[in-house]
Amino acid sequence: MSARAKIFGSTDNGTSLWRAYRTVDGAWPNFQMTRIARPSDIYPVFRKLFARQPTLQYRS
Repeated sequence: MSARAKIFGSTDNGTSLWRAYRTVDGAWPNFQMTRIARPSDIYPVFRKLFARQPTLQYRS
């Protein structure tokens, strides 16, 4: 397995930031995180993250 595959192929590669995000992800139901393999993978993630959400209906 190449070094690149080892780094990007596992969520348990030992980085402190990734471990911290996993802690936040478990504590906050509205927190979203996605592992990407290549820089070009980030655009679909951002499109999904910032897509328009259905309008909330507020009770008066």
